[in-house]
Amino acid sequence: MRLPVLVVVAGTALSGCHPQFDAAKKERSECRAGNATACHDFGRRLLDGRYVLRDGAQAALVLRQACDGRIADACARLGGLYERGTGVDSSIVQAVDLYDQSCTAGSMDGCYRLGTMYRRGRAVLLNNTRALELFNQACQGGERSACAPVGDMLMMGQGAPQDWARAATYYEMSCDSTMADGCMGLARLLTDGRFVSLDEPRAAELYRKMCEWSNGEACYYFAQMLNAGRGIQKDEGRAARNMRRACNLGYEIACPREDQRKAPPQGRGL
Repeated sequence: MRLPVLVVVAGTALSGCHPQFDAAKKERSECRAGNATACHDFGRRLLDGRYVLRDGAQAALVLRQACDGRIADACARLGGLYERGTGVDSSIVQAVDLYDQSCTAGSMDGCYRLGTMYRRGRAVLLNNTRALELFNQACQGGERSACAPVGDMLMMGQGAPQDWARAATYYEMSCDSTMADGCMGLARLLTDGRFVSLDEPRAAELYRKMCEWSNGEACYYFAQMLNAGRGIQKDEGRAARNMRRACNLGYEIACPREDQRKAPPQGRGL
């Protein structure tokens, strides 16, 4: 298998060889020698363009070698390439097969991706019960990006009866891993107060934190809480700045209407 030429990132030559450049060369060499783990690591490097030329086609070849070498996460990543058509011809069916293979082999990333396919009905029949099982498996296995979807499905009664208390638990797990979707779900529950204990101060802090992560929707709700003095000291000026930030981040409902004579004050918010 022909592997791409390595390149040093500009500036490293001035201070000697960068350790990551050496690591890339080692991964390439060990992959050529048949080390499946090294192929997986090198494939990820090729996708990211970290101290090698970014190359989706070569990444697909290397990840295939890693997948054939029973590296479950490599199969999941290869499935992602087929789903997006990166470096290979797009094939949703092939992506689903690889996600299934990787999940069966223990990749929680693969289980999460397969759950998404079942929830969307892509190349498989729409099956919320199966999707929820896969998301839950992935979340409990440490794939925190799968926790918020469990919360969402429990909130809507998809795949299982509605259970707002359990939904809050999954949102909490997601939010603790700095996943914005989980924090949004948790904040909404905390401000509603019907399904979990009302806690507006914590909700306001969650919205503020997510606004710092450049989440426009969170900036919008944080601005509303500031404007009303809910869970935080009332501050109309700060509210206006955060509303403006929400608009600048693309959350259109926060943008001033044409009939408004004066735009909110400029500023980065928070």
